[in-house]
Amino acid sequence: MCESLKKPSWLKALVMAAALFFGLMAAGLGLMAAPARALEADPAAQNPRPDPLDISFPLPCGLSMAFRTVAVPTAALGLLSDAGLSVGGGGDYSESLVSRPHSSYIGSSLTPNELPEEFRPAALESLSGQPAAQLFLIGKYEVTAAQWAAVMEGCDAKVAGGAKPKTSVSWFEAVKFTETLMRWLIANSPGSLPRFSANSKDVGIVRLPTESEWEYAARGGHLASPGSLESDTLLLAPGASVEEYGATGPDLAPIGSRKPNALGVYDTVGNAAEMTMETFRMTVAKRLHGAHGGVTVKGGSHVDDASGLRPGRRQELPFFDSGGAAKAPNVGFRLVVSALNLPGERTKELESEYGAKFGFDDGDDAATAIIPEDDWGVEGAATGALTANEDAQAESPSRLIDTGPTDRIRALIKDVSEPTHKEALTKLLVDVENAALAREERTLAEVTEKCVSILYAAWGIRDTSLRQALVIRRLQHLEKTVQEIPAQMRMNISAEEKSQLAQTLEQAKAGQAPLQAELPQYEHSLSQQFSYYKNLLLDLNDYDRPMVVTAVEAVARGLQGDDPLTVSKKRAMGFVIADVGKVLSGRNDQILLNPLMVEIK
Repeated sequence: MCESLKKPSWLKALVMAAALFFGLMAAGLGLMAAPARALEADPAAQNPRPDPLDISFPLPCGLSMAFRTVAVPTAALGLLSDAGLSVGGGGDYSESLVSRPHSSYIGSSLTPNELPEEFRPAALESLSGQPAAQLFLIGKYEVTAAQWAAVMEGCDAKVAGGAKPKTSVSWFEAVKFTETLMRWLIANSPGSLPRFSANSKDVGIVRLPTESEWEYAARGGHLASPGSLESDTLLLAPGASVEEYGATGPDLAPIGSRKPNALGVYDTVGNAAEMTMETFRMTVAKRLHGAHGGVTVKGGSHVDDASGLRPGRRQELPFFDSGGAAKAPNVGFRLVVSALNLPGERTKELESEYGAKFGFDDGDDAATAIIPEDDWGVEGAATGALTANEDAQAESPSRLIDTGPTDRIRALIKDVSEPTHKEALTKLLVDVENAALAREERTLAEVTEKCVSILYAAWGIRDTSLRQALVIRRLQHLEKTVQEIPAQMRMNISAEEKSQLAQTLEQAKAGQAPLQAELPQYEHSLSQQFSYYKNLLLDLNDYDRPMVVTAVEAVARGLQGDDPLTVSKKRAMGFVIADVGKVLSGRNDQILLNPLMVEIK
């Protein structure tokens, strides 16, 4: 079992050790520990602070679990839209690789219409009556010991401290809890789960939250002020202390014993730190590092001081330690309810939205080639070229910027007569434009680099397939030799000629085996190369279409010259252009390996 996730001073460590020692002694003498009791529907262990906007899911043994509605910030923009979110923050320099703010995204595919009817009124009121809003549900409290016992141990289980968060469970056990609960809901209360139109099989899912979901909700979600979503620390009511929102001390506190956040969610800081669905990654340069480690744990716990109680707090819990699956006495979890991204008939809806987002209709490849097909040789021309509307061909990086904010500032400048206000707005306009230019330049450089990687991946596939084709041709030649020589040896030729033919036959037979052994290696290599190539292509969906078009054009125009190396890259680029066009038109299933293969005639 892991020790508590914390970073105390030596004095705090001594105090905590003493508290733990005397607590264990008292528990052994039966003086301090709460007596174990049979499970019962005790409100203190389920929903000690009920509210009309709560959504209550049933549990075994007559218990329940309360959830709150969280709207994502891009609901009006459609299911394909998500929103940027700064995750992490706060802490001193020692946490710079752990909790430094980094960029993330928040989104959801669940709508109020997919919730059970009994849940919709509370959800809609929470969403200010927006029926088209996208949302997810998050546990109002951390999962309690009583709720854990009801799901995992049965109604006869004896539980001490049932109203406190369930801790000392591994990430694997927490995931098992969600699986067991889902199985019970499907069998005993299927009407509690979200359902999707034109599909009776798919249902909503109960799971651990992602880090972005957890932190967005912990900061107050759609009811939070902009400052709350951007602050490094927990924003408090005037005159309040962080301890009023997060339980601290030598022991866990009952759920709901401190103040809630703006969403009505309790204990997002302090009490038990909380596991998420995601692996832990360090933070560098406002992004997550590529190395995946243990489990991401959020919020700080009761053993932390006030500086450690913040939504941006990030810690790592190992999946395993020397004792087995890792657990910590100050780490628990809460749940979310969400949806599949592609349930039922939603694929058609998303395809339509995708077409509108990128400015084309299904099956309609816009009409003008961004680069003349003749530049790419027969193979490139045969597969078609990346297409875009005529305006896109002339766009520079600066024209790819969303000018909405700057246009609104310019309108304000025209309407303002006060010179100091006009001057301040003008400075703001310059700052916004510079920031937008810098952001778009960074993004364009990122997309261009990815397109270069795609080109070299395609070029590598063609090189491998060429070497494979040469091996196949050599095998065909040897097979023909093996088949023809016996007939030649039966002809009226000299003994010396027969001897030479026999030697050639043996050499041909001996040469077949090593070549045949190479073929599976080529097949494996091509499979891996194509998987990497296709994944790079699909990553382009993360960027706006004009940005991708501009980046592909930049890479293509950089291939200058008629030397054999450049010509081979141009031919590979022809296939890249065609496949990028398929990605941008939603035809991912048409990205195939065979067109990239080199054929030797």
